[in-house]
Amino acid sequence: MITLDRPRIAVDFNEMIEQDLVLLAADDTVVDSTGERVVLRARVYLYMDDADEKGNPTYLLASGIAERHHANDWSGRARWRCRIDEWGHGAR
Repeated sequence: MITLDRPRIAVDFNEMIEQDLVLLAADDTVVDSTGERVVLRARVYLYMDDADEKGNPTYLLASGIAERHHANDWSGRARWRCRIDEWGHGAR
């Protein structure tokens, strides 16, 4: 089992609504990878379960700024989104 480098919020990078914008949460708080409840604000650290080319478990990692989300399309169920920063996505 691999461990994360810091507490992170689980997201689905398949729910990118722009190249650098991912849906984050439907509520103002989320539970992070350590089980702690986090109030969304400013910088957030994200992860998604993944696997490498051999099927070994890994994570996709990113960080960015949480911002309110207002939309009338399929993504409107999310109240928060994250603008991915210059570090973009990375695998671990």
